[in-house]
Amino acid sequence: MVSPRDPPPSRHADDPGTDTTPVKELIQSLAKLRKALRIYLPNNEVIDRLQTEVTHRLSRYFQSHPSLPLGVSPSELMLGPEVVYNQPDRDDSLAFCLYREGVRSIIFYPGVEHREIFDFLALLNLDMLSADRVEDDVVTLLWERDFENIDYMVIEELASVAAAKQPLREMLDAPHLETARTAGEAIEFDPVEMTPPVAIPVNTVTFTDDEIEKLRTEIEVEDQDILLSGIFDVLLELVFREMGSEEGRRLSETVVRMLEALYENGQFRHLAALLKRLHELSSGPFSSSPSINRLARDAGTMFSSREKIAQLTGILNLRYHGGLNDVIAYLTTLPQLAAPHLIAILPDVVHLSYRRVICEAVARIGKEHLREIGGKLDDPRPYVVRDAVYILGRIDDPGAIEFLAKTLRHHNREIRMESVGALSRYRGQNVEQLLLQMLLDQDVDVRTAALRNIVAMGSTRVVDSLISFIESEDFGAKDLTEKRRFFIALAKLAGALLVPYFGEVLARKRFFYRTKESEIKQCAVAALSSVGNDQAKAILKEAAAAQTGIVREKAIEALRTLGMRDEEIG
Repeated sequence: MVSPRDPPPSRHADDPGTDTTPVKELIQSLAKLRKALRIYLPNNEVIDRLQTEVTHRLSRYFQSHPSLPLGVSPSELMLGPEVVYNQPDRDDSLAFCLYREGVRSIIFYPGVEHREIFDFLALLNLDMLSADRVEDDVVTLLWERDFENIDYMVIEELASVAAAKQPLREMLDAPHLETARTAGEAIEFDPVEMTPPVAIPVNTVTFTDDEIEKLRTEIEVEDQDILLSGIFDVLLELVFREMGSEEGRRLSETVVRMLEALYENGQFRHLAALLKRLHELSSGPFSSSPSINRLARDAGTMFSSREKIAQLTGILNLRYHGGLNDVIAYLTTLPQLAAPHLIAILPDVVHLSYRRVICEAVARIGKEHLREIGGKLDDPRPYVVRDAVYILGRIDDPGAIEFLAKTLRHHNREIRMESVGALSRYRGQNVEQLLLQMLLDQDVDVRTAALRNIVAMGSTRVVDSLISFIESEDFGAKDLTEKRRFFIALAKLAGALLVPYFGEVLARKRFFYRTKESEIKQCAVAALSSVGNDQAKAILKEAAAAQTGIVREKAIEALRTLGMRDEEIG
């Protein structure tokens, strides 16, 4: 059924770059409000707060969109092709509540108010199986309510039931389902004769104590966020209205004190949300206000200052035990000028997890401060150097390679391991050469990490260098496992191109390291098995016939692995 007013073109989930997070949050707020209406009286403060949250989110959405059209399936609500709500539990699903009544899409328009949202959700909460509801259905009540700023599309048979009270059996026996226009679409009326909207029937639902407590917990878990966000928006609105006045300055000071209190109490999730909101308003609806812009700049400067960042050390070491995501959410709201101060406090943060969170933040906001980060590589404390290496690997700036090359020669094994991993996040011939040098490291784990990262980079430029390693006299001193890794690395990098070389190794009669001849040939067999093409199988079959001892056994085993039968092997 076509809506009485078709939604004008707008950006939806199928448009590139559209963030559907605000819509997902809005739908979750609607779902929470529907639950709250089932256990609280309409005048309860929880209802009032949730209604305010819903209308606030709708208002923000309509600042850049002319309508909110949602498709309805049994467990999901969709904005275009994007799922913005998913609840498979039908007893608890807002989507299924709409779907079972025949609603296949719903559209909200600017101007939707508390009363309409309240009535709409109250209708969805009605228990249609109760004795006093047997003559009602939700589609009928939706039509009678005649919402001004909420449209919906229903399946034709369910719409006809709403108008004519069609028996349920007839509806289920309908040969097909088609869409039709909403009942009452083109009705004209005289405003003088218009009757008030139909009253929403009262519905009583019985819950167990556990169910009530569960619903209450779900609803109230974000009450503090809602309350803080509401207060913050009101304060900023007042600052906007009173800009330039003494009262405006006092209100700005109140905003700053509110943010500082959250900071000092380690309420980083709330602080991050409010700082983000301040940035949105200062660059959006309140961009014309010098007071709001100054407030946003002052907040950024204050929380990025040396003093504030130093204070963070004590909060994280002594008092804070919140989620790591909350801390990173806050730190990444800070401007670039905070990066040097964050780098400075790293040695004093006790907990590794918080140090890594600070490293992540510096990697995101500190690209302009490579020198300060690189300066930490000379610190005598290994954990400080490792943190700096970690940042250099995450900062996504080729300038970091120069500093990482220095740490590849560090006396501490763990730092060299960290450096190899950090370096592998970059690409280029100079990186490949640095990793090749690490194949000469004194520690086998460092050499293994370097070889794995060389293979992961997938460049064939290193093939000749790896063959040179294999042909060197020192290679014979390595254990069989490490030798095998080199051959498998070659097979992964060059594959079929190196089958003749592996065959030549198998046929070779003399090596620099005769005592290890059998091991080298076993490695060649493993490389051929890894390639596994027809040419590799043919060489392995020759080896099974010509070689002796364990090399012959390995060749036969490889052929069996590649699917050849014993009679084919010979």
